[in-house]
Amino acid sequence: MIYLRITPFGEDGPWADYQASDLVHLALGGMVMNCGYDPDTFGHYDTPPVAPQMWHAYHIAGELAAIQVMTALNYRLQANEGQRIDFSVHDASAKNTENDLPNWVYARKTHVRKTCHFSILHQICL
Repeated sequence: MIYLRITPFGEDGPWADYQASDLVHLALGGMVMNCGYDPDTFGHYDTPPVAPQMWHAYHIAGELAAIQVMTALNYRLQANEGQRIDFSVHDASAKNTENDLPNWVYARKTHVRKTCHFSILHQICL
């Protein structure tokens, strides 16, 4: 048997008993900080971050959980063993922050928001 349990912050750990909403997962996972308008020429933001569309954290978690179940099914076909999977929505959200983690790990570049990115033509017209 393959058993998957999805919880907000995992079954154990310091936040295991906490509940969370989609917005909490998006904010704590870092996705909200990636969304919003571009910084000014000095790197400062005039507007706060913008949350992605509704239920985004749960869509990510569902997709990654399905991949884990398919991986467990593949393993079961080879090893004839089931698995128990503890899946955290927060963990899935935190690991799905697009390019900011690779930017920092490999290039030591600070990630900037890219949503609502102004085009060069728009900047010239301003």
